[in-house]
Amino acid sequence: MVQQVLSNQLLSTDLNVITAEINSYKQVAGQSIFEIGKRLKHVRDNDLAPGSFKSWAKDHCQFDASTASRFIQAFEQLGDATSHLPTGKLFEMLSLPDTIDRTEFIQQPHTIPSTGETKTVDEMTVRELREVKKELKEAEAAKAAAESRASEAEEERRQLIKQHQQRQEELEAEIRLLQARPNISREDYEYTQMLQKENTQLHESIRIMQEEVTDRLAALDRDKVNLREIKKCLKTTNAHIMVELSQALMHFTSIPTNKEAIDTIDQFFKEVDKTIAEHKVHYQQLLQKNQIEVSEDVQSVVSRNTERVVIDADFRAGEES
Repeated sequence: MVQQVLSNQLLSTDLNVITAEINSYKQVAGQSIFEIGKRLKHVRDNDLAPGSFKSWAKDHCQFDASTASRFIQAFEQLGDATSHLPTGKLFEMLSLPDTIDRTEFIQQPHTIPSTGETKTVDEMTVRELREVKKELKEAEAAKAAAESRASEAEEERRQLIKQHQQRQEELEAEIRLLQARPNISREDYEYTQMLQKENTQLHESIRIMQEEVTDRLAALDRDKVNLREIKKCLKTTNAHIMVELSQALMHFTSIPTNKEAIDTIDQFFKEVDKTIAEHKVHYQQLLQKNQIEVSEDVQSVVSRNTERVVIDADFRAGEES
């Protein structure tokens, strides 16, 4: 009880001071994570622990294998630049998708799914960070699933081309044998005509599928170029805004009570919010339009594949008869 009274007497009654102290200790905690992770990694990678690294970490540092691994991952993935973040956020970011650049993720603003608010990692709560992370993971999973389906469709198309080419070779060989006969009967002539018709259909089907493969590869190349340009433009825009805005706010620190300066900055933020809102509406419209087009494309592909199945069935029926 006496210790608690003495402890409380040492604390400031100024809430601003207490807030600053708390944030300072949070930064120290974040830095400690990296320093601990750095040393754990050093011991592990250089085989400095007598016996097992896991046993050493547990016996001498009271870290189980999972905790030691998380400290090392924090050091490897996030680096000292994020040491100002509280430990809860640091550990949450360890499970971000591997494709996400951690530094960019921390610097860029993100939309909170449940509220629609735009915040940086510094401004988010841990719960909001989990929401954003969950949405990113779901987007990554959807992207991976779409790429897997596209890959499967591509492989199926290649196999169909191969099967059609093999059938073509069989038809052409059979046609040559029939045409080489000195006296060809009417039945053989009609059969040859049927084989030639089938061969023509196969040739056209192969041509269409090969064009689809070529178009798909060209589209993938275009996608890569467009994605690279999107990232470049957004990064440039964000960097330019941050630099200019930082300079404006730096000048504002010299006249923080000037009404015209306050009105100018308030008006700027209103215009930025309006511009972003307008572009976001346009972006959402593009997304909806794309979903409709994708649905139509899928139906078209299903229809084309159905036609090919019918053609193949006709071929097999002709063979059996």
